[in-house]
Amino acid sequence: MAITTLNLRALNRSDTATSGQVVTATSATAMDFQAAASSDWVKIKSQTASSSSSIEFKHGTADVVIDSTYVVYKLFYYNVIPASDGQILNISYSTDAGSTYDTPTGVYHYLQGNSGAISNDVPAYDSVGKLSALEIGSASGENCAGEVTIFNPSASTVNPLILYTGAGEKNNSKRTHAMGVHRHGSNENIDAFKIEFASGNIASGVFVLYGIKGG
Repeated sequence: MAITTLNLRALNRSDTATSGQVVTATSATAMDFQAAASSDWVKIKSQTASSSSSIEFKHGTADVVIDSTYVVYKLFYYNVIPASDGQILNISYSTDAGSTYDTPTGVYHYLQGNSGAISNDVPAYDSVGKLSALEIGSASGENCAGEVTIFNPSASTVNPLILYTGAGEKNNSKRTHAMGVHRHGSNENIDAFKIEFASGNIASGVFVLYGIKGG
């Protein structure tokens, strides 16, 4: 394979680089400082739990942005283990940047499965979204993982819609999955959310939030 050698002496040194710029070839013989290529997916924040009572993402706190900047927000979580055996992982929402987490007025609808069999299909009013649906174990190797998608959290004319999908291992060594949908109340702007087990701390786990630009 041929190796191309870049001659950095061709760099236009009359420009001053700014933070985040990269050296970019502008022709066959010249290069310059330019902004890095952008992506429709933007990583907002990653948090790692360690005996944490909860994990919160709040607009305006620790560089978190949850507003009209992005039309879709995507949360991934993995290697999540409860400190107490047999716990359900929940998520709740705020409309005042995390000062309070209120009971949503929309319907939370979910399916849950136990080792491949669907065991529940229940439309219900609930104060939390059940990410794991069934009890996650804390024994060696047991954990849960999944994702949450929040559409239009700052929309003023439509209700924010939220999708959940997750997988895990119960405290009886059986696999479990959960799928859910939630419609948050009448045009309420979601600007924070909190993840926690129904009881006890989050022993460990990684939570990563992305924003997706609109088309």
